[in-house]
Amino acid sequence: MAFLFGLVEMTTLLIATGFLFMFLLKLRSKFMKRKGAATLPPMPAGWLPVVGHMHLLSSKSQVLKETFSRWHEEYGPVLMLQLGFRRMLVVSSWQMAKECFTTNDLNFSNRPLCAAAKHLADDGYMFPFAPYGDHWREMRKIAVEEVLSNRRIRSFADVRTSEINAQVSEVYRLWLANEQQPVKVDMRKLLEDLTFNVVARTVAGKDYAIGRGGDDDKARAFAHRSREAVRLFTVFVASDFFPFLEVLDIKGWIRTMKRVAGELDAFLGRCVEEHRQRRKSTSDYNGHDFIDVLLSHYKEDEGANRAIKSVVT
Repeated sequence: MAFLFGLVEMTTLLIATGFLFMFLLKLRSKFMKRKGAATLPPMPAGWLPVVGHMHLLSSKSQVLKETFSRWHEEYGPVLMLQLGFRRMLVVSSWQMAKECFTTNDLNFSNRPLCAAAKHLADDGYMFPFAPYGDHWREMRKIAVEEVLSNRRIRSFADVRTSEINAQVSEVYRLWLANEQQPVKVDMRKLLEDLTFNVVARTVAGKDYAIGRGGDDDKARAFAHRSREAVRLFTVFVASDFFPFLEVLDIKGWIRTMKRVAGELDAFLGRCVEEHRQRRKSTSDYNGHDFIDVLLSHYKEDEGANRAIKSVVT
């Protein structure tokens, strides 16, 4: 019975919120017209209170790309979608993309923080999610000059080559173990391990790669947490579109994000500290993974750990 009363209260709240949202939207529209504001891009028909166009994107009768193709044929290369309480600009031509990300890039440099960026990306501190400003410019400079320069990428060519050779050797070993007969290979796992090992060795060194002479348990734990974090960036979180639902944490995604973020933060903190101690204890240490490069840049600056984790993550 309590559940039914709660459901009725929630339904009433959503209906009331919907009417309030429509009223505010109408009021805002009149205000903008009165001020002579610029006309917004067209919106597809089918908008509903509260949910906006969300129901049109979840249709099982039509593939999503077909829906967007039909809209762009009808409304042109630029259109606006209302997804819950969020607005989304959709462009479908390279000319409009250039206008957004080259000609008017500063106007499009910031975006609302989604739940994943808030809880998994240090409240937007990590470079890909940071708002435009001094911190973003500093992170971009470090990433471009120290981490992702052509010289740095070329220096890791041997890592990529050795990992590819190792995976090919593993397939060959399986073939030999099967008496040189056709053998099934889990390509998904093989490619996941290959990708992870290349990234792990580039970022943190050989000790954090799977099956490369380091602590395999530590490496697999790192791989598991990393893959879980990537997966959490793809889940649907209701509060991303209906902010007032954040306190309810429907499906528990936010709680899971906080847990994974804490585990990753602790793991990367230990990783950075291990690199720092190794550099102090070995006079001729010549490590050149991303963490070593960033430690050389930041040295013992206050907040170095947070800045390093924001780049390597």
